[in-house]
Amino acid sequence: MSTDRPRRVRINEKHERSPERERPLQLLEPSEREVCHQESDGTKPLRCPSDQSRCLYDRLICDGNSDCPDGEDETFSLCVLRHW
Repeated sequence: MSTDRPRRVRINEKHERSPERERPLQLLEPSEREVCHQESDGTKPLRCPSDQSRCLYDRLICDGNSDCPDGEDETFSLCVLRHW
């Protein structure tokens, strides 16, 4: 069964000083739990600030394509520093 909405689990916890409350916890689908592997040269990938489930390999940074949802891998300031 496929849906466009992310799956959510509500965790109810009791706190001594406050009434029962709900906390949303977003679970990642198996395909979203990507393990970031080191590149062949030993470089460790980063994760997109706007989507921690995405691996951001060196070859993807400043390549002209937004690989992070908010385009953080293609910002002017980042790309200027990388080519300096």
